[in-house]
Amino acid sequence: MVAKPLSTEAALDVRLSTLAGCWLELRCPRHQGIVLYPLDLLRRQHGDRPLRAILARFRCQRCGGPPSPVYLCETPQRVPGHGAPPGWSVELRAPVIPRPT
Repeated sequence: MVAKPLSTEAALDVRLSTLAGCWLELRCPRHQGIVLYPLDLLRRQHGDRPLRAILARFRCQRCGGPPSPVYLCETPQRVPGHGAPPGWSVELRAPVIPRPT
């Protein structure tokens, strides 16, 4: 079990190995798509870097825009629903209202 980071800044500065077993929930503000990404996979692909260094690389595959909002989650389920109860979550990037095109 990973302890919940005390703040957004604290979560962004933590190395991926410290967050083993946690997930990122990324949303595209334009398409409303949701992607759940395991941090263990990120660590294998990019090394044991601070979360802040990796987060800037994420982009929507459809529009190329940055995800917003982004949550660091203890489990892949952030809100109550079917299955196991949700764990803690920390908002890393606030929602952005998409501009009309």
